[in-house]
Amino acid sequence: MPEVENDPKQFTAGVDLNVQTENIAFDPAKMIACGGCARVNPPNRVSCLYCAHQLDVAPENVDVARLNLRKAEDWEPGFNVVLLSEIDPDSPDVTTIAKIAQTGPEHVRTIAATRRPMPIVRVGSQKEADIVRDALVRNNIRSAVISDDSLMQDRSPIRLRGAEFRDGSVVFVDFNTGEPVEIIRENIALIVKGLLNQTEIDQLEKKRRGKESKIIEAVEAASDMPILDIYDRRDHQGFRVMLSGFDFSCLEKDKALLAVENLGRLAARLRNFAPDAKFVDDYLSVRHALSSVWEIAQRKDSQGMQRSGFARFEFGNKLSSSNLRQMNRFSRLQWHLL
Repeated sequence: MPEVENDPKQFTAGVDLNVQTENIAFDPAKMIACGGCARVNPPNRVSCLYCAHQLDVAPENVDVARLNLRKAEDWEPGFNVVLLSEIDPDSPDVTTIAKIAQTGPEHVRTIAATRRPMPIVRVGSQKEADIVRDALVRNNIRSAVISDDSLMQDRSPIRLRGAEFRDGSVVFVDFNTGEPVEIIRENIALIVKGLLNQTEIDQLEKKRRGKESKIIEAVEAASDMPILDIYDRRDHQGFRVMLSGFDFSCLEKDKALLAVENLGRLAARLRNFAPDAKFVDDYLSVRHALSSVWEIAQRKDSQGMQRSGFARFEFGNKLSSSNLRQMNRFSRLQWHLL
């Protein structure tokens, strides 16, 4: 049998082996040296790959196209990039914003459709937020970075038990301490109407060996409470009026029988008293868009073994959700936009 020469050329004749059309490696000139461990890092890093040290690099020098943004979890401190420019949902800017913020075009269109300043992305570091903001600015899209600490999402406005209108000022009474706080008319800068929503679901769950658990009973309880937040232009903590525990006697002859009606009348009274104050009442219409960046807080708590019938016990769970942190963020955002 004749010996066959194993010539590689006979297998590659007429075949173009140059399948790589571009250089996918990082440009050595763009590599970033770490100030902590001195190792070099690729231009899509804002913290060292090896020691997690914050890299000393200007936001405009970071390759945004290759940056891997770390979206912050809801439980950790984050930095919010707020879109300030009004964007047409059908404009090419939607694609530009989506690429820079590393999100979907549909998310950007939903934000743009609100026609108001809204958070477009929430990231885990100031550096990443600055990079996104500066990249948007270079594309003539205005934005701002506001930290979670500034929005005080875990600290609600001071709850009020009453108010008294005087000539040129209003006195608010702290619900917990009873201390009065007087604010002159000119310093009432913002009034925000909102809603606190809380849902609780008690479940009985049947555990089945080797199979998924089966829900055999669920009882749901939900509550919606309209609220009114009022802000002094010098302080972003604010004051909050809730339906329960507030004395609407300050409305005098305009006081109605229903608390929810009184809340609306109080808002109108404050607007007439401080006509230069900004009034925001569209939380309900934008909260769906907000939820893609500021998620509704949810948790699951085990209730242990619960009786489900005569001599029968099953595992119990309580599922709960609340928009309190989202409402606090939205309300305080309006103060920062004054």
